[in-house]
Amino acid sequence: MISSVLEFLNSALGLLFPEFCAGCGEKGRTFCDTCKTKIDFVDPNYSCPLCGRFLGHGVVCGECIESKRNYSNGFFIYYYTEPLRNAIHEFKFEKRKKVGRMMVRMAEKRISELRGRFDYLLPVPITEKRLKERGFNQAYILAMEISRITKIPVLPNVLIKIRDTKDQYTLDKDERKRNIKGAFAIKGKNSLVKKRTLIVDDLFTTGYTLMEAARVVANQKPESVSVFALARAL
Repeated sequence: MISSVLEFLNSALGLLFPEFCAGCGEKGRTFCDTCKTKIDFVDPNYSCPLCGRFLGHGVVCGECIESKRNYSNGFFIYYYTEPLRNAIHEFKFEKRKKVGRMMVRMAEKRISELRGRFDYLLPVPITEKRLKERGFNQAYILAMEISRITKIPVLPNVLIKIRDTKDQYTLDKDERKRNIKGAFAIKGKNSLVKKRTLIVDDLFTTGYTLMEAARVVANQKPESVSVFALARAL
């Protein structure tokens, strides 16, 4: 009886609020089967372990050798290509939080490999102003879904953003570095000392946001600092 009622309610909600594919807009599900087959996954055996750049083999790339990354490992799930590019836009700017959660769930097998490797997940923060504008922090949504899979606790208010910055995607490479410099801080003391930390964000492009966050976290003398990005730009 209860199951029949729930089925009826779900059907009614589907009629009132139909689901559309985040990749192509097709009516039906959050991700249609066609879009799922088009998503490009990052294979760690063929990419740089620090930035996720495709190399054909799993070694540190020249750019990462020359630059100071401030973290020891990087974990990247998808390449930022269509249809995933559109899905991330739907998640961040159309406020479809379900899409963000689904993108994590589609990689559950890979993400489950993080279990036991970290003490805390630290979502890349946004300012209170941006939180009010958007209604949510996309990195926090992703971190909570990763936590559901791995059982690694999320610390949402330790790594904080202390000033507003321009949207990174509107800036060139040099401007991005200057834009994000000094934007983060740590709230509280000693919570990260000798802890294995994983900083979580949605997108890795130049890497400056995660590098700056990692620099601030590393100053707290954790055992290790690693980064996670749902997608890596080509």
